[in-house]
Amino acid sequence: MPALYARAQALKTVTGVSPTGGINSVAALSQMEPDECVQMENLFPGAGGATSRLGSAVHTQNVGYLQAISIYTPPTSSTATCVINGVSFTATFHTNADTTVNDLIALIQADAPTNALVTVTLASHKMTVTAKALGTLGNGITTTSNAANGASFDRAATSGGLDSASGQYTLIPFHGEDGTRDKLFVAANQGIFDCSVTGAAPTLAIAFANTTGLAGVGSSTNYSSIGDHFCIYCDEVNGYYLYTESTQTWQRVGTGTPSISVYTPPTSGTATCVINGTTYVATFATDAGTTILNLMAIINSDAATAAIVNLTSNGTAMTVTAIEPGTAGNGITTTTNGANGAAFSAAATAGGTDGVYGVDPNDFVFPCVWMRRLWFCERGSSTGWFLPFDSVFGEAKAFNFGGSQPAGGALKCMANWTVDSGNGVGNNLIIISEAGNVSVYSGSDPEVAGAFLLTGVWFVGGFPVGRNISAGDGGDVIILTNLGVMSLAHYLQGLSLADRTLYATKNIQTLIQEEVQLNGTLYGWQIVITPDEQAIIIVVPQQQGLPICYAAPYATRNWCKLTGRPAFTMGVWLNKLYFVEAGTVSDLYEVTGSLDFVQLDGSGGQPIPWTIFSSFQAYGTPAVRKRVQMLRPYFTTTGNPVNYSIVPRFDYDLTAPPPATTPSITPAGSLWDVALWDVALWSSGTTSLAPFSQLNGAFGEGHVVAVAATGYAIEPTTLVQVDVLYEEGSLW
Repeated sequence: MPALYARAQALKTVTGVSPTGGINSVAALSQMEPDECVQMENLFPGAGGATSRLGSAVHTQNVGYLQAISIYTPPTSSTATCVINGVSFTATFHTNADTTVNDLIALIQADAPTNALVTVTLASHKMTVTAKALGTLGNGITTTSNAANGASFDRAATSGGLDSASGQYTLIPFHGEDGTRDKLFVAANQGIFDCSVTGAAPTLAIAFANTTGLAGVGSSTNYSSIGDHFCIYCDEVNGYYLYTESTQTWQRVGTGTPSISVYTPPTSGTATCVINGTTYVATFATDAGTTILNLMAIINSDAATAAIVNLTSNGTAMTVTAIEPGTAGNGITTTTNGANGAAFSAAATAGGTDGVYGVDPNDFVFPCVWMRRLWFCERGSSTGWFLPFDSVFGEAKAFNFGGSQPAGGALKCMANWTVDSGNGVGNNLIIISEAGNVSVYSGSDPEVAGAFLLTGVWFVGGFPVGRNISAGDGGDVIILTNLGVMSLAHYLQGLSLADRTLYATKNIQTLIQEEVQLNGTLYGWQIVITPDEQAIIIVVPQQQGLPICYAAPYATRNWCKLTGRPAFTMGVWLNKLYFVEAGTVSDLYEVTGSLDFVQLDGSGGQPIPWTIFSSFQAYGTPAVRKRVQMLRPYFTTTGNPVNYSIVPRFDYDLTAPPPATTPSITPAGSLWDVALWDVALWSSGTTSLAPFSQLNGAFGEGHVVAVAATGYAIEPTTLVQVDVLYEEGSLW
């Protein structure tokens, strides 16, 4: 056996590569690149290093809950007396009702047992008594008055408390015409809540007809037509709901009817009728059906009239139906000369009611906007439905996509894909089936022969549960499948499912597949493009514990794991990312700042924990043992120093690094309306980044070396690189 020779010890330094490669769960530990990581949590692999994610702040509390209330009107004279849960309070009467109410509020707040039960506030010269117990728990606190001189409560007990205890939510962002009427809604199982105003209690915009099952688990889109702007929401059990900007109201869209007027032709002479002021005359035929057909041909040759009405015949009469759906079609004048029995059934098209006809809109489960039309998926069906151009009501017409879905299954969702195929920019409609097919249709109008064509069908291997699994990505559409996030543009180039370059998640494909196997049957899967963090985010529900996310910044398209954003639903509103936390009593958060879970008053912020575990590297000498002596991480941050722990790991030992010391959080400034003027400190307002580095002693030896670090971010923090000082020893 040949002898092994000792080598002279040599002290060396490796300048660490910036950890911008993100997680690689696909490559063998021995084959990973220097900039890749085994683990990267709450650090974005950006172009300049690994940067801490944004934090979160409460936007609205207790989403899906309404507090029980009772409203007290003060008297017009004498004393103001009211009784809350059996305790009587009497205040001196003032001619100013607000003063009377404020005196009464002071008495109630001074009584500890009553103050523990209710919150009392002045609003519109009256006193609102709000139960402090959430939702229905607050119903039933008795409220009475002496009823003298107009004093009264509007109800005998606090009531109206509402629980959304299912823990199911959908974020519904609405962007209006000029920004003055933008709205942020959240669907819960009880209905749709307006959560637009920071700090304000959610208000119920509309109650759902069905509050059981998957109520509140839905999808939404914005839509503009001539003269108005809309938000469309559909969920699994409630169907089609519509928000109209001009009226600022929601409605459940039911079955509608078109407006019509029916024409009976004459028994002799000529057939004359007037539609919207234009006279049409046809030759009389002894056969009424022939007379009607002659008249219809003449009317249809007039483009102006043909654009506002549809004409049909049953052989004995002509039905004039307004093209404008519902009530919008009422009022097109229809008259005749009245000779020889000719007559219209109404002086104008009438009877139209707003809604959808041709299908029950309560069966719509997913909305999509394509080529100026609203399209819908129908529950449990391979049929898609589309409405007239620029309309939110009217006759829905069917298009059976089942023939292009060889794997079968009902429609799951649709997407709009704008792409330059070489012959100019075109809009494609993407149809996704539950069984795993993706079909692409091009054209402009399914009602015109040759203007709506199937251009391709692919099988992509199935999807996790839920419908919010696609997102526009520039000139591409990315789709969350059981195999990872797929690029449709790449797939159309002929790549196979086995080709890793097809997937935006190619480096974490095994992680996504494991998540689907464990959690693919849970609702809450979602893919979101966030402008403030400039990243793709995948929301993943969990069988055990809170939801997690995987994220890839656009700068590198490399992936990290995000914790501390326990989102059941996410959405972008006014270029900011929002999420509703999972759970039965949930808050709505804005993604912002550098601390997690900041409360409405600015308190309660938590440091953001981060972890990074680099790839194992041999530093060019795989057969030589290395003894690490020092580690020096380089950070940039606006808040020196950084609390962290860092250690070397050897020979594929994946033991986590020891925990770092949790930093204390000192407010940079003072809270407005709380701090004292000329006493409290102003915030410095600094946002410039400063470098921070520190030598750390290390020990251990092995052939390949990785660096494991964990810490906390309380300000924007970037780990730029880690230098490793080591000495080489013997061979083998």
